[in-house]
Amino acid sequence: RKMPDHLSPRDFEGGGYKAMERVDTKVLVPAYITVFVDFLGYSATVVVLPYISMEQNATAFEVMCATSGVFYAGQMIGSVLMGYVSDYVGRRPVVLASLLACVLSYVWCLFAEDVYTLMLARLLGGAGGGTLPVVQAMVLDVVKNPEQRAECLSRVNASFGMAFAIGPALGAVVNEYYGKRAVFAVVAFLGLACAAAAAALLEETDGGRKNRRPAPSNIFS
Repeated sequence: RKMPDHLSPRDFEGGGYKAMERVDTKVLVPAYITVFVDFLGYSATVVVLPYISMEQNATAFEVMCATSGVFYAGQMIGSVLMGYVSDYVGRRPVVLASLLACVLSYVWCLFAEDVYTLMLARLLGGAGGGTLPVVQAMVLDVVKNPEQRAECLSRVNASFGMAFAIGPALGAVVNEYYGKRAVFAVVAFLGLACAAAAAALLEETDGGRKNRRPAPSNIFS
C-alpha cells in the first residue's frame, strides 16, 4: 500500500503513528504575524497609489500598473522563486529577505519622483512579497496531523484576510492626518519592526531542506 505523500518513514519509528499526533504550533505564531504585516503594507498603500500616480501625470493604464499590475506580476515570479529557494536555504532566511525587500520597496516608493520609478518599486515589493507560500510550507514542515494542518493553514489565510480588512483603513487614516507619502513611511516602519521581531523569534522549520518538496507557488492555495 502506497504511503501518503505527507508522511515519511520517520513518522512510523518505534511502531507509533506520530503523524497523527497534535503538536504545539506556537512556533508558527511569528510566521502568521509576518504574513499579516506583509500584506497590511500592500493593502494600506493601495489607497494612495492611484492619487500619487495621477499627480505624476500617469495615464489610466499606468495608474493601474503602479497600483496593482506590476505588484502582482512581481508576486507571481517571487512566489515561485521564494518557494524553491526556501527548500535549499531554509524558510527563515527567505521570510526575512522577503520582509526586507518589501521595506526597501516602500522606502523607494516614498521618494519616487515619476510613475516608472514607482512601478519599479512596486515590482520589487511584489517579488519580495513571498511570505505567504513560504509560511504555508512552514505549516507543512511542522504539522503532520492532517486535521491540524487544515486548522493552521486557515490561520495563515485569516492573517492574509485580516491584513486586507485593516490595511485600507490604516492607509486612509494616515493619509488624512499626515499625507499620502506618509503611508509608505508607516508601512516601511512596520515592516522593519516585523523583520526585527522575526529575526529574534521566527524559528527554522525545514530540517530536511533538499528532501522536501517546494512550497506552494500559488498565493491563493
